[in-house]
Amino acid sequence: AWLATGAMADSPHTVAGMYGGRAVTRANGATLTNYTIAAGVTVSGKLAMRDIGPPASFAGSVKVAGSAAAHGTLTLDHGSLRGRLGKRKVGG
Repeated sequence: AWLATGAMADSPHTVAGMYGGRAVTRANGATLTNYTIAAGVTVSGKLAMRDIGPPASFAGSVKVAGSAAAHGTLTLDHGSLRGRLGKRKVGG
């Protein structure tokens, strides 16, 4: 919902995370800074809008911090999420 809000706004829109941090949305994507909707897990990085869709598509990477199992870097591109969380490979 916050990505759609930013995509339709003329100026940046800031959305607070449920447990902290923020997401700043713009017409071309979003920047997340320690954004968290799950206690103890934060996400930081940038997502750029590739296509407004439908469905909308995004590209970018985010760093996930928190518990050992939820720590790593994920890359989103062409509808595919890849990277590592903890010691596990995510995506393909």
